[in-house]
Amino acid sequence: MFKRMVTAAVDKDLIKKNPCRGFVLKNDNMTLQKVILLREEIQQLVATHFEGEKGDIHQAFIFGLYTGVRWCDTSQLTYRNVDYTTKTLRFQQQKTKDHSSRSWVIVPLNDTLIRLIGEPSDDDFDERIFKLPHYNICNLYLRKWIKEAGIKKKITWH
Repeated sequence: MFKRMVTAAVDKDLIKKNPCRGFVLKNDNMTLQKVILLREEIQQLVATHFEGEKGDIHQAFIFGLYTGVRWCDTSQLTYRNVDYTTKTLRFQQQKTKDHSSRSWVIVPLNDTLIRLIGEPSDDDFDERIFKLPHYNICNLYLRKWIKEAGIKKKITWH
C-alpha cells in the first residue's frame, strides 16, 4: 500500500522520484491466504449427509459457495430479495450499507439455486430464506460437516 501511495504522489507531481522503484517485496507475512474448496470437494460436501445435520445451514453454505454471497448477507436474505420472474437476487450488502452508493448487488440465479431457495409460504415475502443461528455456531457446524465429508482443509464460512 505504501508503494502505491508513493506512486500516486509521483503521478500527481507531489514528489519528483519514486524511492520505491526497484524494490521488490519478496515475503509478505501479513498476506491473507484463503483456503478454497476444489470442485470435487464441493461435490463431496454437497453429497455428504449425517445424523444431526442442519438443513438451513447446509443449504445456506451451498448457496454461498455458488453465489459468493457473504454469511452476513445470506443470513439476512428474505424472499422479497428474489425476483422469480427474472431469476435474480437483489440485496444491499451489509458490509457497505449506508457507506457506499454501490452497496446494491444483483446476482443471477440458475434453476438449481431457485430450487434451493424455494418459495415463500403464504406469500410471506419478508420471511428469511435461511433460518441461521449465530455465525460462530454456523462455523462449528461447518467444521463438523467438512470433517464428515473427509475434507482436510480449514474452511470457514467467509
